[in-house]
Amino acid sequence: MNRSISKIWERLEPIISVVFLMYVADPNLSARTGAPAILGVIDRALVALYYLFIVISFLRHWKKILYFLTTNKALLILLLLPLFSITWSIRPEITQSRFLRVVIRSTIFGLYLASRYRPKELIRLVGWSLGLFTVFSLLTALGVSSYGKMLGGEWRGIFPHKNYLGLMMALATTYFITFTLYGQKRKRFCFLMFGLALTTLILTQAKSSLSICFGVLMLLPLYRSFLQAYRTKVLLQTLALLAGTSLTVWVSSNLEYIIVDVLGKSLTLNGRAQVWEYLLEQIAKRPLLGFGYEAFWNDPEQVALGNRFVAWFPSHAHSGFIDLLLHFGFPGLILFTIASITTLVRLFRLVNLTQSSEFFWMFLFLIIMISSQYSVGITILKDHFFWILYVSFSTSAVVELRRIRRHQPTEMIHTLSPAH
Repeated sequence: MNRSISKIWERLEPIISVVFLMYVADPNLSARTGAPAILGVIDRALVALYYLFIVISFLRHWKKILYFLTTNKALLILLLLPLFSITWSIRPEITQSRFLRVVIRSTIFGLYLASRYRPKELIRLVGWSLGLFTVFSLLTALGVSSYGKMLGGEWRGIFPHKNYLGLMMALATTYFITFTLYGQKRKRFCFLMFGLALTTLILTQAKSSLSICFGVLMLLPLYRSFLQAYRTKVLLQTLALLAGTSLTVWVSSNLEYIIVDVLGKSLTLNGRAQVWEYLLEQIAKRPLLGFGYEAFWNDPEQVALGNRFVAWFPSHAHSGFIDLLLHFGFPGLILFTIASITTLVRLFRLVNLTQSSEFFWMFLFLIIMISSQYSVGITILKDHFFWILYVSFSTSAVVELRRIRRHQPTEMIHTLSPAH
């Protein structure tokens, strides 16, 4: 009986993983005006099931999950910051609650995915999620316009805002074109999904997501370069990588200057520049430790001051980097930067060593995630699709490199090391 249950569970696990990957991307249909009551019931049921799945997954795989966590030292230190920030937080009860509810929950899910699935299997699950996002959003926008479109006609699909859909479609577009060009199977299907994702992205009119997407598409030719001999091409590859990454980040963060003459938009990013200026002034008051994880935005005094000095004061910084500074000061931003650069280098090496398009897309994913923090969305240390994949990919990269080192001859390892 136990074997039968175990086999059934193993078959259901990938399906359940896809469902919860979609859930943490925040479709949140039940929050929309006029939403039927049944959507609220479904949303509450998914929350309960998500917690249950995390608990079951941890109990079944806790040894592997802890092993994967301890292999990724940079991520482990970054995850300790929210916990330690309880001691200096201006709202310690909020910091503790959010750490337990958000950081631990999402991190366990990400580590579970990394420990349960090999990179190809993991990327396949992500592909199913992105494909379903694309199809469901397209059908919602076409079939139920009151849900799938905003008042101005911009598509938002199953997401609460066009920017959410735009960011997910930027990810889907790069995913499907990568495996159209460099995958080994289902190239026609991937090309079809690429067309649908790109069309949906354009119809969102989310300009920042469009700029990030097209910037990352310019990096696609790097895949062939990554496959060259590491020893002789490392300098050129690194320069190309830095140039492409810098271009992507610059375009996404300076989009308003690029499109202002065409679209006649304000140079203040719809009021965000004033908010950022105010927030940077607050950060200057606590540059070394910040206000504590999630404390600034949940402190009535800080919110009242913000509303007094800024005409439009949001509930978050609209910038992942500024939010990190508010949470932990400059140490938090520096740690995330180190962790991200380290992961990029590991993925770079893995593409070279394995010639795997899966690792190359993980590399592109990280570029998109970092670029989106400038103005599109905040996904660092959040219970969100992007953070969960960040945890999974960064940890998988560490473990896969260890596996390669164990199975390769010593002389090959020396040849492939950066010093050579």
